[in-house]
Amino acid sequence: MAGEADAYLEAYNEAEKALIAIKMMADALAVFARSLQSGMQAAYQATPSSLPTAEQIRELQEKARVAIEKARLTYSQVPHHLRPRLPEPDSLGGGRGRMSIDEPDNGYGN
Repeated sequence: MAGEADAYLEAYNEAEKALIAIKMMADALAVFARSLQSGMQAAYQATPSSLPTAEQIRELQEKARVAIEKARLTYSQVPHHLRPRLPEPDSLGGGRGRMSIDEPDNGYGN
């Protein structure tokens, strides 16, 4: 029975890693966006060589979506008496607001 809990914790950790990667990418993009607002020279100096492409962003979002779904599925397989000892799948993303990529993007990040 502990095998289901271990599988869930592994899936939960993978989802958390994917969400952290998205947050880090978003932070880097926000820094770059602020530099664009500061002027061309600041933007030129702040342009990271690792600026992600739209395809890389989509791939990371898909990786997170799949990882979250796997965490939810494996949690449903954990016996009920073990669940109170485990973090719930809804807590993914650090509890700083809802981290869901199931909703369509309106182009403004919300």
